[in-house]
Amino acid sequence: MDCCSAAVVLKRSSRGTKFFAHRIAGPCTSADESEEHRHLKMMAVEIARSSGWQAATEVGGTTPTGEPWRADVLAVKGNAKVAIEIQWSGQTNAETLRRQEQYRLSGIRGLWLLRQPGFPIVHDLPAACIGGSLADGFQALIPAHERMLARHRRLPESWRQALPMDAFLRAAFERRLGFLTPLEAVGENATIVVETAIADC
Repeated sequence: MDCCSAAVVLKRSSRGTKFFAHRIAGPCTSADESEEHRHLKMMAVEIARSSGWQAATEVGGTTPTGEPWRADVLAVKGNAKVAIEIQWSGQTNAETLRRQEQYRLSGIRGLWLLRQPGFPIVHDLPAACIGGSLADGFQALIPAHERMLARHRRLPESWRQALPMDAFLRAAFERRLGFLTPLEAVGENATIVVETAIADC
């Protein structure tokens, strides 16, 4: 295995996808990847390559200060480098931002696909929530606000935008994604939510 040099065995998922797995489960953090995680990594690699990027999974490196990092997918095109992180399990926002900073220090742009919503919506953390399923197809859900909950994944209409995951990744690799604040989106249609409350003083 690239991630830990352990011996491998060839397996086939329930959907027929062939993949290598650790022969013996050990201390490696990549050993427990779900079929969904592997599928999304494969999708990111294939779309990156079809868009003219070189891409590989489980690529490791270190920051200039010597901190190690490992990208689920690292895509390179000329001087541009993009790490795609598929975070299927829960992770704190502080940890996501720490790992994003490691990529920034290493000259890499990070793009996050997070199963759990509620992450920061900021320019320096390009991210989408993973919606849908392996059986029905994955979606990239663009949050309307940072208070989105896991139950909202079943309600694509409650997100700012919902699109097929392959279309989202293709847009990313073709540099068609952008971060706009409401003031920058002049002339665009927008949904505005007004929240009110009564406060006793």
